[in-house]
Amino acid sequence: MKLDILLLDDDFVSILISRKVLNTYFSQKFEICFFDFLKPEEALEFLEINRLEYSSRPLYIFLDINMPKIDGFDFLKILNDSYSRLNLRVFMLSSSISPEHKSLSFTFDCVIDYFVKPLSNDHLGIFENSLDFT
Repeated sequence: MKLDILLLDDDFVSILISRKVLNTYFSQKFEICFFDFLKPEEALEFLEINRLEYSSRPLYIFLDINMPKIDGFDFLKILNDSYSRLNLRVFMLSSSISPEHKSLSFTFDCVIDYFVKPLSNDHLGIFENSLDFT
């Protein structure tokens, strides 16, 4: 089975760590296709181009909060306003331990969970339980 994962973080090292953890955990179970973006604008362009693809099958997004220009919450607002019909499953992946950030994240329907960086095997059981291949 194919698993499409979009990693959006302005820190390339965080993306590399997330890729490594996800690959190590899931490479025996799934064919993983990663889409890495350092800028939210590029991720939004990707979603626009692939709108039809992800209207019928899930795209799993690991989203950082603290990014320049468009932060994670602004990105979620755009998803909510322009891409709500897509099958997007968002996991916040942030260095923020703020209860307010966590609480605000869950006000968006597409957010499944909130993880504190770095991504670890402890997070992946929750992620795996959210996978949907229908």
